[in-house]
Amino acid sequence: MHHYKSVACRARLHVSRKSAEFVGLCPECGSLLEPVTELAQLLGFRSITSRNGDAATQESEPHQRIADLLHELLARGTSMLERQRLDAECDDGDEPEAAAVVLPPPTSV
Repeated sequence: MHHYKSVACRARLHVSRKSAEFVGLCPECGSLLEPVTELAQLLGFRSITSRNGDAATQESEPHQRIADLLHELLARGTSMLERQRLDAECDDGDEPEAAAVVLPPPTSV
């Protein structure tokens, strides 16, 4: 078993995968987990587990929400640029002229 720690929230995590395969984020605070070379480095750290028992297979929830929002923002921007491009292609440069409307003179009360 390999051990990782989050210095930010003073938590430790046990992972069954090989250390070369694992790059994970702390499920508690979202900071990058650091590998532990000596078990003495874990003194005073509380033990945590990821939501599915293995932090390597799931990013922390706050980071995933940020990634989802960023993806949505980029999709909106792309859609808006495409809409502007289509509007520019359809615009032939002739602006409709405003029609003048004659109103009756105001009546005094």
